[in-house]
Amino acid sequence: MKLAEALITKKDLEIEVANLHSMLLETSKVQEGGVPFQKPELLLNTIKNKLEELETLTIKIHKTNSATVISSSVTLTDVITQRDMIKKRHKLYSTVYKEICTRGSYSRSDVKYTVAIDVNALLNHISEAAKQYRVLDTQIQATNWATELI
Repeated sequence: MKLAEALITKKDLEIEVANLHSMLLETSKVQEGGVPFQKPELLLNTIKNKLEELETLTIKIHKTNSATVISSSVTLTDVITQRDMIKKRHKLYSTVYKEICTRGSYSRSDVKYTVAIDVNALLNHISEAAKQYRVLDTQIQATNWATELI
């Protein structure tokens, strides 16, 4: 199984566990004299099995990420971490930009604000972070489809 396939399977398992959890919440308490539409014990057992499967798959994914060397001692885990930090940076810059764009004066009694940051530099940071993210994400996706799961 390729790493990318394992990640798809992992996502499917996470969705399945979430759906089973919702069903368990609905069936774990019924009106007096009522009967649950599914047996909560059966749902609990199914959730337990799915979580064990998810745990095993996640461990294999993490081991594969750590063992996969992309270039000169840089592992897939390293690149994923870099991508995640770039995503955080992009989000931070974007929220600052959004705040700058949404503040304004609406009446004579409102406090007027002025921009205290170089907007062009901020936009460049946003653009550069987005570009770096795309490059790393493409590299990660290519590696995921080329790598066998450990």
